[in-house]
Amino acid sequence: MTIIYKNINFGDHVHCNNCEKTMLVPCGTDICPECLADGCLSWVDENEPEKSAADIESAGLSNHQSMKTTEKKMRTRLTN
Repeated sequence: MTIIYKNINFGDHVHCNNCEKTMLVPCGTDICPECLADGCLSWVDENEPEKSAADIESAGLSNHQSMKTTEKKMRTRLTN
């Protein structure tokens, strides 16, 4: 299942090699929004790294989530 965060309509379709989650993130994201690991994201399909949320949804591979918790975790990490 791919996590699609609210308000992300197009982005990098990636898998985190640290927490094992698959997600659609803003293009160029280097830090996993789930576990905050840096440098652990890899494209699900190297031939088509960027996807739209509509493409993932039409394939039946989506799970929508809010980024509020993730944003809070990232702010905490950046301030410590």
